[in-house]
Amino acid sequence: MIENVTDLRDRVLKPGGRILPNRFEVFLEPVQLQEEFRVPFIWEMDVHGIRFESLRPDRIAASNHRGFLQHESWRFIRPFEVERLLCDPRPLMTFDLETMAADYAPEPIVVQKRMLDDGCVDGLLLYFNAYFDDDNVISTTPLNVETNWLPSLRRLERQPLVAGSLVDFTLHVPDVRDYRAWELDWRTGV
Repeated sequence: MIENVTDLRDRVLKPGGRILPNRFEVFLEPVQLQEEFRVPFIWEMDVHGIRFESLRPDRIAASNHRGFLQHESWRFIRPFEVERLLCDPRPLMTFDLETMAADYAPEPIVVQKRMLDDGCVDGLLLYFNAYFDDDNVISTTPLNVETNWLPSLRRLERQPLVAGSLVDFTLHVPDVRDYRAWELDWRTGV
């Protein structure tokens, strides 16, 4: 969307013209999924005593079988799959399509949040708010039943955390237009 709209803006929009919606807030929030919709990674599974830890991507990369297993880190989820957000939501980045450069690439984004309650982090949920003006907003949060957009989940290995635990990650965004190319350094602590 960013590439298409900024290109169209630069070629067609008259001076003083408006883009609606123009302002966006992007969120990447720790989330706990409903148990029946949680899909564990294969290396997290124990099937009748058979374990699959050798299929962890870091173990495969260290072996002679590099590239043998490609796992999908991102997947679309439906709003009803989300049990709850685990931290107080804050925008990861904001931009305005009327003013941003077509090649916009933010510096690495460092995020620190505290867990509101005890819970299990199943991943980071990517969603956005689109602003027409201060009063008219479309939100794609899964907590809003009126959305038609499917949020994306950056899958993580399930991690139980207690209230007050620190959720800390750094996000490298080489291309804001392609979230699948974003690189994540994920850490948790107290």
